[in-house]
Amino acid sequence: MRYRALLLTLSLLPLQLLAGDDVPNAAGRYTSGAFAYEIDPPAGTWVAWPALDDDYPHADIGYLGINGYGAVVMPICWQGEAPSRLALLETFLSRFGEEYPTPFVHSESDVSKGNATGTHLVGSEAIDGEDYIYHFWVVSNESCAYTLAAWGPAANPATVGDLRWLWGRLQIKTSPAINEGGGSDEQKAANAWFLNQVGTHYFDARSYRDAFRFLSQAADLDAGEPAYVMNTLRALVEIDAYREAYDWLGPRLPRYGDSLVVRSWDAWLAYQTGDTGKAVRVYEELFSSGYRDDDEFALYAGLLADQEEWEKAEDAFASYASDGMTDTLRKLQADLLSRRGDYEEALAILDSMIEGRPFSADLAYAKIEVLDQMDRPVEILELADRLVEKNYRSMESYFYKGYAEYRLKSYLKARDSFNSALRYSPTNSVVQEYLASINSILGEGENASISEVLPAVPLPVELQSLVDGAAFSETVDGYGAWFLNRITGYAFDGGERLSRTLLQQIKVQDAQGVAYFSTLEFNFDPAFEQLYVNSLVVRNPLGEKVAEGDPSAYYVTSTVDGYEASTEKTAHLPVPSLAPGMVIEVVVTKRINVEEDAFPLDIHYLSSSRPIGYSAVFVTGDHDKLQYRSFGIEPPVTRNGSLVWEATSPIVYRWEPMQPWYDRMLPWVTIGTSSASWREAGEDYLALIADKLEAERVADMAARLVQGVDDVHRKIEIISHYVQKELHYEAIEFGRRAYVPKTARETLSDRYGDCKDHAVLLVSMLNAVDVPAQLALVNINQQVLPGLPNIDQFDHMIVSVPVEGGRLYIDATDKDLRLGRTPPRYMAGNHALVLGETPELLPIPEFTVGDSGLQVERDIEPTADNEIRVTEIGVFSGYQAADMRGQLREIEVSDMLGTMQRWVADRYSDAVVDDAFVDNVFDASGELVVELQYRLPVDSGPFKLPGFFEATFLDYERLPERRFGFEIPAPLTVSTVTTVRQTPASILKVAASKPDADESRFGSWRRKVDSSDERWVLKLEYTGGYDDYGPEEYREFTEFHRRLVGSIEQPMMIE
Repeated sequence: MRYRALLLTLSLLPLQLLAGDDVPNAAGRYTSGAFAYEIDPPAGTWVAWPALDDDYPHADIGYLGINGYGAVVMPICWQGEAPSRLALLETFLSRFGEEYPTPFVHSESDVSKGNATGTHLVGSEAIDGEDYIYHFWVVSNESCAYTLAAWGPAANPATVGDLRWLWGRLQIKTSPAINEGGGSDEQKAANAWFLNQVGTHYFDARSYRDAFRFLSQAADLDAGEPAYVMNTLRALVEIDAYREAYDWLGPRLPRYGDSLVVRSWDAWLAYQTGDTGKAVRVYEELFSSGYRDDDEFALYAGLLADQEEWEKAEDAFASYASDGMTDTLRKLQADLLSRRGDYEEALAILDSMIEGRPFSADLAYAKIEVLDQMDRPVEILELADRLVEKNYRSMESYFYKGYAEYRLKSYLKARDSFNSALRYSPTNSVVQEYLASINSILGEGENASISEVLPAVPLPVELQSLVDGAAFSETVDGYGAWFLNRITGYAFDGGERLSRTLLQQIKVQDAQGVAYFSTLEFNFDPAFEQLYVNSLVVRNPLGEKVAEGDPSAYYVTSTVDGYEASTEKTAHLPVPSLAPGMVIEVVVTKRINVEEDAFPLDIHYLSSSRPIGYSAVFVTGDHDKLQYRSFGIEPPVTRNGSLVWEATSPIVYRWEPMQPWYDRMLPWVTIGTSSASWREAGEDYLALIADKLEAERVADMAARLVQGVDDVHRKIEIISHYVQKELHYEAIEFGRRAYVPKTARETLSDRYGDCKDHAVLLVSMLNAVDVPAQLALVNINQQVLPGLPNIDQFDHMIVSVPVEGGRLYIDATDKDLRLGRTPPRYMAGNHALVLGETPELLPIPEFTVGDSGLQVERDIEPTADNEIRVTEIGVFSGYQAADMRGQLREIEVSDMLGTMQRWVADRYSDAVVDDAFVDNVFDASGELVVELQYRLPVDSGPFKLPGFFEATFLDYERLPERRFGFEIPAPLTVSTVTTVRQTPASILKVAASKPDADESRFGSWRRKVDSSDERWVLKLEYTGGYDDYGPEEYREFTEFHRRLVGSIEQPMMIE
């Protein structure tokens, strides 16, 4: 760092000092008006020192005596408070090559001279075999200090008396001219040198304010020495007084225009005070002038990277490095590549530096920082372990070790590492936060709930043979790990306990796979489930056992789910000795408490986001009592009395835009018992919650809300909006153990609740004002199977209201959608179990045209500054408003403008957003309005008109290959009006023709262009299609919409 090293002495400076204008008279008397003193040695005994500046630079006057005597006077004057006696002694003795205190001095006493007081030091040493005695008189008053150093042969009995007599010939006066700007340049330079030494004393003592006081005086006295300026700035930097340093340097810069180092300080302080623009400009001038400092250049390059001026950074680096690469520059190159996202290239540079040289902690830390950006905690852990093994034990090494273990969910090990880090930095807040997080995750770290032995469900013989014969050496390209086998088995006997065993064989292929599977996790709900780890084994590619899981290292935590509250727990199983090429074999069994003859209905997907060689679900026992449905797989087969659903190499899931529900893409089987009918299932559930349904307790509130309102639809909207707005949504799992809601009165009092609580309150309030609302159970993640009447199929509760012409479905937990106008999001076309007097499974209506809309008005005005000013207003309705509202409600008001800047710049990189306004973000009863004002530069050639809102929602992501089909569930309608103002100085001309209409199975659009002397107007209407489409149609779909957006972003020219 810049402030680490202070320039302590300037003994090598080419100073030529003598008395200057104050010269001895013929008798040897010397009077110094600059320093306000006089010395009068006796003529014939002392003569002026002929080469004083060669022997004692910075002395003001010196004499040689006829008896081998020598003497010099060294004064120093200052402004303000005097330096301490210790500071003066250290300063003056340093001029004689001695540190204070020193064994050279054998006598020390107080002394005074006129209005000055100080110390008399006596020392001795042998020179060329002869002993000499030295006397130093160091005294000071409020404005100056004086040292008379005199010496002579110790063997001469007259020496001490002669030296003391000379001390008596020194007279101290008042009003030193040097403090008023007087004195010669040589005297000013000498005084500056001593002031710098005093400042250095205080700097070393970490009294940085006192150091600044004396160092700044030195800099102002001797304008020819940049080192004094740098020392002054370092003193301020030590106390983080960057602004003060910047302001102090400013007016002094003209004196040091030729000093590249001082100018580099100006750039650095500009950076520290937030003026990065100036910092970049000054650094650019410096380095183009040949200035060399690797650390300074690294800062300059970093500033360019901060501004994402990558081309400029690359050019500057190439120019600077042309004089030769250093380790600092190679590390800088790696850092710049990493910041740009070129992590592999950055790693390659660091690896080339590491190769063939002894272990370097500095390079290890540099590589760790890149690996962290690449999300590769396994390799971070390897490097951190090496740092510790190589005895680089520090807060940093143990921190990175703990950080990597934390990322790998090895929380027990991470806790030990972070505790080790605290030994080196006990108050480190970041380490303490990680420890608090670990303690929160682990809690008591108990594993008693998974210690009871549960026998695994036996595999059918054929499946066991397949597992035993797994090809451990087989690989699959493109994945860090994959499943050789994944098999789920049930043992069902019609009793009150159901056993379920999961067997997985996982082939780990690289560091990413190691990181992902370093800790296995299995969820269970201790309210009705027990879990046991039957085995955890790690094998090498030959199938040989390498390690086994340690049950004492397993731990249980509450399941972390940012969406739902539940009683679920997670068992964490650290996997020992895991490395690329290894295979994990794990067998885990659950025992589930159920009602007699009940098999909870559940869906099992036979594929995952990683390849699976063989995937299966089987049931042993009374599987004849079960019902099942499947998709994408063959009918079940019977193996050794077990019913088996299986798939070999099922399709691998990956996310793609506009995907349909999982159960319409991936192979699955749903297994369980069911009720005789949906009516029976609904009646059983209503009986369970009957005591929670009470309208009278909320009747007064409902009546006040709709007082004077007769229209049923309006009543529904008012009360629905009230529940939507007033209740805070707190998710509670809807599973078999979370069926029962609170009463409407409890929910109204609490002001929060889950989906059931919202629905019960809304039904109660609507019923209280004679609106015949009913509860309805739905599934928001998959299609309901009409042929399996079972409450387990549902994960959400809403409200259904019969109205003229059909039914309304209302989800008051959706805080972003206007209720009562359209079907709830994610549910159209599915089924709902409506819990009326006679429960029945009913279809939820499909989406229709008009359910989702966007209206855009855009006003564009060219300016004389080669810009266009754009005012763009988007009015969102229906599902489009709900989706946009959901994004906007997460943005702080203070960050709204910055967020809009990033959004617009993603489409138009040169855009500058000046203002942003949004309305009805938190009120879903009205249309959402977003207004933007931004500027775009316009070159002399063609430019495209902006169409930010339309491009955001209609320019769909392109994929090189699509694996699954896609769907457009709700048709989007868009209406656009773009008006460009024209003046005689800015006449618009179409630069390239665009089509005015297009139509396909994906929708249709039509535009119209009108032009006058005052304005050029483009109007466009679009109606999207809504259907399911195959993966092969996606490219045509994106191209259709690309043409649509292109017709809005019309190329134009200004004549």
